[in-house]
Amino acid sequence: MRPDRQRTRRQRRRPGGSRSHLRGLHAGTQARGAGNRHAAARKLRSGSASEPARKRRTPSPPAARAQAGGHRSFLVKIAVFCGSSRHCDPRFLEPARQLGAEISLRGHVLVYGGGRSGLMGAVADTALAQKGRVEGVIPRNFMGEGAHHLALDELQVVDDMRARKAAMDARAQAFIALPGGCGTLEELTEILSFRKLGLHHRLLVLLDTDGFFDGLAVQINRAVAEGFDSTKSLDYFRVARDARDAVDLCEGSIRD
Repeated sequence: MRPDRQRTRRQRRRPGGSRSHLRGLHAGTQARGAGNRHAAARKLRSGSASEPARKRRTPSPPAARAQAGGHRSFLVKIAVFCGSSRHCDPRFLEPARQLGAEISLRGHVLVYGGGRSGLMGAVADTALAQKGRVEGVIPRNFMGEGAHHLALDELQVVDDMRARKAAMDARAQAFIALPGGCGTLEELTEILSFRKLGLHHRLLVLLDTDGFFDGLAVQINRAVAEGFDSTKSLDYFRVARDARDAVDLCEGSIRD
């Protein structure tokens, strides 16, 4: 067990209602089947070749900020998967901003893909504005394109997309997926696949803005119905209605 997890277990406090909410979500999922939304998995375990991490600034300790704000004092590193396209519908930006703020205000650390545009930029900018710690992981070729965020606490530059996923996995204790394209879907389905294989036991939460993940829920249910996945696969993720719910689920997964 990693030292930071040992600290987490000693410091956390058990809020009421979170576990029953998880059970309610799962029960609804099984009862309604393919028509429902789902939320997914936790974390990968791999290695990554990377350049030395680039440190940007030194904010106050997240746990201290959480205590000052009346939130739980234990710290969770939450990896967020999301799109970086500048052409996404603007309605998806505000939930990303709310998530960045929620993670920071609770004293947690945001781990994400290191970009400065689209939902990536929105979640990082808001977390930084709330004095939260933000760690980015970005492939080297994106640095040449100027796609990286310039104000992060730490920016790890890796060789390629595979190394990025592995590096984010190595940092994170829980995962949240916001809307995105094929890259985001690749990240979250790999988390689910690795969980199925027993390579990790961390939670993936789908923050389901405007029913974005409905189609994914239908596909996962069909895979179960056709015998390609077991019903256990439905336990590897949860669906959140908003940023607060998403972070509650992440905290609950660490506490449990």
